[in-house]
Amino acid sequence: MKELIKKSIKPETALIIIIVVSVILIIVTSTIILLSDDNRATLNNDNGNSVSTDLEQIENDARKLLIQKVNERAKSNKKGKVTIGEIIAGLQAKGYIIQSDDTSTISSNNIKLKLNGTDIENKLVLSPSENKDVDVIIDLKDEAKFYVINDKKSYEIQVNNGNITIRREPTKRKILSENIIPMVKDVKIADSSVASAKINNGRIMITAGTPGESNMTIILSNGITKDIVVRVQFNGIEKDGKIFTWDEIDEFSSHVRANQNINNDSDTAGPYNINGKQLTLAVGDQGKVLDDTGKAYDVRILGFKADDLADGSGKAGISFEFLSSMGNYYINSVNTNEKGWATTDLRAVLNGGKKHDGTTEVSDEDAKVNKLSNANNIKLVKKKYIPVYNKDSTLTCNDKLWLLASGEIWDNGYKSGARGVAITDESTEAEQYRFYKVNLKNTAYNISTNVAKKPNEITPVWWWLRSPLYGNPYTWCYVHKDGFGSSSGYSSVRGAVFPGFCIWYY
Repeated sequence: MKELIKKSIKPETALIIIIVVSVILIIVTSTIILLSDDNRATLNNDNGNSVSTDLEQIENDARKLLIQKVNERAKSNKKGKVTIGEIIAGLQAKGYIIQSDDTSTISSNNIKLKLNGTDIENKLVLSPSENKDVDVIIDLKDEAKFYVINDKKSYEIQVNNGNITIRREPTKRKILSENIIPMVKDVKIADSSVASAKINNGRIMITAGTPGESNMTIILSNGITKDIVVRVQFNGIEKDGKIFTWDEIDEFSSHVRANQNINNDSDTAGPYNINGKQLTLAVGDQGKVLDDTGKAYDVRILGFKADDLADGSGKAGISFEFLSSMGNYYINSVNTNEKGWATTDLRAVLNGGKKHDGTTEVSDEDAKVNKLSNANNIKLVKKKYIPVYNKDSTLTCNDKLWLLASGEIWDNGYKSGARGVAITDESTEAEQYRFYKVNLKNTAYNISTNVAKKPNEITPVWWWLRSPLYGNPYTWCYVHKDGFGSSSGYSSVRGAVFPGFCIWYY
């Protein structure tokens, strides 16, 4: 065959073929190289303009930061849009040069600290051994624009409809070769036993130590400093010398739920192994809950498996009540108990939703329950209430925070079958919680007792119940400061609020 080819192709023809093939190979190879270079170095946007793929990488990194912060807010039940300013520090930490035209007046007043999207004013409160990541944001004017510098060109960063993009068209602004938005250079906590801090990816990572308070100084690359107070405060339950967070109490609750031998007449639960620590809880055990300002509230276990979950899946593991007042509030702005607890102003303030007028609404963000440090651990439960003050029947609503009912405290009342000074049906508004059952026993509702005083160790105050007074359409039942069930609490009068809540495995 080779001989046949040799004989059939003349030398000059073979030379032409070789030249043609070589040219084709050169063209193909050049095209591959060019295409490869184009794929590595440029992209075509919708307008057909070529842009550096470095911008695509920056854009992807920015989107990852955006998603991270959105997820953090969702996990913490926080709302509000993530701004460009919140992701700038993360981009700078990755080595990107970020600039703005509005940096001439930067001072310590421009430094804003955020935890899961919520502003930290001048104090950060943590639980012992807790870890928090704090964003340090240079808060420029609302109309400030941010730019990323790439290949000696300036490109605007934008956030639109929950998405982040980098304009592929370079700006004509003056370009500097370095960051002009200051970064966190150092962070110092005066008392290292209270907490420690380090910088990671443009954020400050804080690890709480032992309870106490110390000053934290944030130092920026331009020398500006920002001081805030770091307070480490107990938040959860301390038992047998060990501290258990609300997430750990939540896990404990899952064991309670699974244990068929525990019911609403049980005095103790456990021991269970929680993160390598043995824990037994008892009715009456106390803990602390913080609000978004760092204020601490004492709480107490009322009972186990006492409340029905709103989703119908069974009983909540543990029921608690506040021993520190959340403040003084009226039940309704007008003097009425019409339609009962379910439509009250106070229920909306605690849980979110519409007030008694049916129009005014409290947002989830403003609801008291969502400002608590254990908000993610509190679950909706079914609570009975009396809708008509002088009729012995009940309805049910779903709450996270609720006022206790007369029947959850006393097993007796102004007449046979009643509880306190509230009318009720044969099942009462609710069964007496184990704590009151054990400690009050059959003490008459109108007898003074320290058991029902709140707070018990300092000057007691009178506190609201969710039961309407049986005698008229204007008033509600309350617990007198001396610890007995009383009446004549007009709706528009401000009284102390000591709500209950339930913990169930998340």
